Amino acid sequence: TIAVGSNGTYWSSIDAASQRSRAGGESEPEQFGVEGLVLAQQGDVADDTLPGPSTAVQQTVQGPARGTEPVPAVLLQAHGCDGAAEHAVTPQDREVQDGVDGTVMKLRALVWREQGYVLGYLGAFPEALAALDRADEYLTACSVADYDQARSTMYRALMYRELERYTEALTLLRDARPVFLMYEDRKRVAAVDTTEAIVLMGLRKFSEALAITLRVSADADLDEQSRASATHNAAMCYRELSRFVEAKRLFAHAVITFEKLGLPARRAVSRWGIARVLLDEGRFEDALVLLNEVRKDFEEFGMSEDLATASLHAADALLVLRRPEQVADLCRSAIRYFERAGLAYSQPAMTALGYLREASEQGTLDAVKIERVRNYIKILPKQPNLLFAFSA
Repeated sequence: TIAVGSNGTYWSSIDAASQRSRAGGESEPEQFGVEGLVLAQQGDVADDTLPGPSTAVQQTVQGPARGTEPVPAVLLQAHGCDGAAEHAVTPQDREVQDGVDGTVMKLRALVWREQGYVLGYLGAFPEALAALDRADEYLTACSVADYDQARSTMYRALMYRELERYTEALTLLRDARPVFLMYEDRKRVAAVDTTEAIVLMGLRKFSEALAITLRVSADADLDEQSRASATHNAAMCYRELSRFVEAKRLFAHAVITFEKLGLPARRAVSRWGIARVLLDEGRFEDALVLLNEVRKDFEEFGMSEDLATASLHAADALLVLRRPEQVADLCRSAIRYFERAGLAYSQPAMTALGYLREASEQGTLDAVKIERVRNYIKILPKQPNLLFAFSA
């Protein structure tokens, strides 16, 4: 799916190298993904109203130690409080200092929130949630912070979704939505709605999710990228509901739009959606052709989890087509990618793919083995130290 794998996931599928290579567009925590979009296994959220994680934040992802955050010198100087000269404290000075304190608190909150985004983007969810806790501490000390707190709440909901804490995620989203409505921020209202649809997809409530995604995709006041993302998500829902004609039509529409917008990674994911529908329809040869093209795109864009999962879909097709021996070549190609990528979970991924390669070479490959590896690859980015258990 497009969001924020086996279903098209993006938070966990994009490694650090691919983030750097594709971070040219504007993105923020709502997006969690390629070229300013949230790409996630259950769906896709588009929102380009804030910058993504800064280089400085990525380089200092551990963040400042508690109690040691300095007041930015530029900010103090702007308020005439740089400490360079001694003078009597006047009521005006206190008013300025109160403004500085509030601004500094909010700036520190924003740093922690962005750090939480980066950590979540990299799959370090416990650390990300701890960073959001720090952000909330600072925001609580600000006199007016409801908008920023709503944004922090939304980011937390996105992480809860990845951790399959769906009920909590829905509660948080429904708390954040009225705040964005009050500030008339239509784009973030749409982002909340789309994220809610993603959570509902995780709960397999596809009919409810479909109603939301169709509404967002039809909102003429939203930008084309946001509508295209919602269109893709609606296609995912149609596929899960076995409404294949509608699914292919919407996937094709998303492909065309992403192509026009110059978003090749997004285009590749929507093409992957079409390939999966073809598999569902039993059109294995057609699906295999498209999957091989998509796999090349995922390798080019550094989308490691999606490359592995699309390879397993190709293995499914080859098995049905009674060409299991070709799965060995497919696995070797994916293993070479993980060797070069050097991800935290490269070695266990290579182990699992090697298991399939050997099964193919020994003539023991079956659908059960492919499914075991698929489920393992799906959770590996979140648990990079998880060992792969072999079985006969």
